[in-house]
Amino acid sequence: MPAAEYERFSDVAHGAVVTAEREARLAGQEVVGTEHLLAALVDQDADVRDRLAAAGVTPHALHARIEAWSHRRPSVDRAVFSPALRRTVSLAARLATQDRSPLVQGRHLLNALLEVEDEFVLRILIGLGVDPGSLRRRNAPKPRRLEVRIEETTRAAVALGRRRVLYGLMFARRR
Repeated sequence: MPAAEYERFSDVAHGAVVTAEREARLAGQEVVGTEHLLAALVDQDADVRDRLAAAGVTPHALHARIEAWSHRRPSVDRAVFSPALRRTVSLAARLATQDRSPLVQGRHLLNALLEVEDEFVLRILIGLGVDPGSLRRRNAPKPRRLEVRIEETTRAAVALGRRRVLYGLMFARRR
């Protein structure tokens, strides 16, 4: 990913992406997948760890499940991001913007992981007894309530109405 894309990432979120890449290379995998990001998020971000713990996922169980699904090989020098991981990172940036957050946080990456619905991450979570849909709903950002100031809106409408009436009277007198 271009370095400019990570300028909006918090230190923890950026560290999780870097750790995911390193873990994939050390495991001998040439492709960094969403499962690597999920594991790195659990290790790096306490907020994500707490959100997953509330759903019954422990870091140890998550790592054990990922190890069982992936095959270790000799480490590789370079690994590229999977299409699902690229979509996840892009979606996390959009979620942060929608959340009006100046930085992409770990929670945005977690929500993006759940939204992208990568088969590997879904299988891991389901294998741990977690319903990804309920986890997504539980971690979705709360909608912001619009603050409507009725008095100010009413005053502005009344003032506008008075101006229109006065404007109409001015033209009525000229005729």
